[in-house]
Amino acid sequence: MKNYDAYIFDFDYTLADATNPIVESFHYAFDKLNLKRASYDDIVNTVGIPLGEAYTLLTGDKSE
Repeated sequence: MKNYDAYIFDFDYTLADATNPIVESFHYAFDKLNLKRASYDDIVNTVGIPLGEAYTLLTGDKSE
């Protein structure tokens, strides 16, 4: 067996269901930023989308 410097796993929905921690993370971040929380379903619909794009979809904020 070969030794590698790193192993990469596609964690979410492959090895485990991280839906609830993802939603909790968005809620935590939105609370810290004093933003209105997005709904559970809206957040779940962003799973798999890059974080910056998900933020824009959930908040409407298109700023860098």
